[in-house]
Amino acid sequence: MELEKFEEVYQVLEAQKEKDETTAELYADVKEFAYKYATMRYRFSEMSREEKAENDSYRTSQHNRFMDSVRIYFRYLQNNGVSVPDISKLEADRKIFGNFACYYIFRIECEQA
Repeated sequence: MELEKFEEVYQVLEAQKEKDETTAELYADVKEFAYKYATMRYRFSEMSREEKAENDSYRTSQHNRFMDSVRIYFRYLQNNGVSVPDISKLEADRKIFGNFACYYIFRIECEQA
């Protein structure tokens, strides 16, 4: 279920990314914050307990920025007549939303390979 939803959201993000100048800017934010969060999540898994304590608030802030950027992007699309998938299930579970950030980066990298 998660992978299907992830792919659905990914497809909308990618399909609309060049619709207009504002969409391109919002898409760039989503991509930037996804990379930052996914990178931090990976690094976090390699950190000592002390390092995790020192970096937890930064990791959380990157996660929040990614989530907010997706919400803003989708709200903009909706306000401009684009049908977007329901992301409430992603929003309901922070870990799943974080997993989506990693999936999103994975898909972008696969497309560029």
